[in-house]
Amino acid sequence: MMRAVFGALAVAGALVTAPSAYAAQGSVVMDGSVLRDPVGCLEATAGRPQLTVENHTDATVTVYSRPGCRGEVTAVLTPSQIATTNGASLQIS
Repeated sequence: MMRAVFGALAVAGALVTAPSAYAAQGSVVMDGSVLRDPVGCLEATAGRPQLTVENHTDATVTVYSRPGCRGEVTAVLTPSQIATTNGASLQIS
């Protein structure tokens, strides 16, 4: 009986702490391209030294120096912010 209770609690804990995909409401404009209700890690256009990002969402946009949302963070944009920075990918959170 106790084993069943602990097992059920472990499963419930895993469900509560499991990460979920979050789609931001609104749009991100990346070098003129509009991305509606973005989610996760987005790749920037390759070969461009500078990236212009407009955050028109209800989420934070983090710009990374390398693809795959890796490397140095070059900018963090809260809702309604615009920035031009070096970057290869964006994380929506």
